[in-house]
Amino acid sequence: MYVTSKEQAALDLVKRERLITILKSSTINYAHFSCKSQIIPKELQQDVIKSDGCFHPLVYAYFLRFLCCYHLHDQFSCEDAMQQIARATFETRPTENSMNRLCFQSLIIFGIAVQMTGRLDIAKLYFKELAKMDMDVYTSAAIKLSELTQSHDHYCDVTIYELIFNFLESC
Repeated sequence: MYVTSKEQAALDLVKRERLITILKSSTINYAHFSCKSQIIPKELQQDVIKSDGCFHPLVYAYFLRFLCCYHLHDQFSCEDAMQQIARATFETRPTENSMNRLCFQSLIIFGIAVQMTGRLDIAKLYFKELAKMDMDVYTSAAIKLSELTQSHDHYCDVTIYELIFNFLESC
């Protein structure tokens, strides 16, 4: 059977269209970046230095939105994106008592967003709690806590309840 070039182009287009439809409907379990990946945002580079980075796709997508809004200096949209990150992190938490790598990575993403918006006191507390939970050091929480502690020691006298109150007031 002979197929003209026009017919072949139409067949190729249909094949590509089917592939695009299939890809749009497929579920991505996690966004995976190899160790020292150059395509990961610089804000997450510390989390792929020692090993591959795995991120929940929804949390990662909201973080990309946050970064776009942040770099465009769109404060309102940054806050909205942070709320989306928080909701997605909360909704995708593990049902059993064990924390998995994706959960830790989602938590660090939210902490980074908090830090980037200038809530350094809350970020410090957040990284401190995350570093305690992250026994296998899946995240850069301990490094970020150390950086914040060295440059912002004046927050040491603030109680946890004051931090929570300040965070709620700023929303």
